Amino acid sequence: MFMNDSPSSADNKVSTGLNFSAMRMPSRAQLLDEAAKVVPNIQILINIVSKRVRELNYGDGPLIPVPSNMPAGNIALMEIVQGKITVEHLPDEK
Repeated sequence: MFMNDSPSSADNKVSTGLNFSAMRMPSRAQLLDEAAKVVPNIQILINIVSKRVRELNYGDGPLIPVPSNMPAGNIALMEIVQGKITVEHLPDEK
């Protein structure tokens, strides 16, 4: 379910080239809206974010460069928006 790309920790820029120190971080609502465009089923999105937050809280590093004070939920949403976390659709078993 999750891709494991390690970011370079040398800088704090996201793939869009935005520098965290020079701008305000997007709100969680903005991140949720963007993530819902990637994963339109809200129940699946919630499950993905919940699992990723647990992984982050248990010590897994972020897949994208982020400021040290960013909440785990926002990190998970940003990873989804930036395509670092993907959903694999399995065929229905009958």
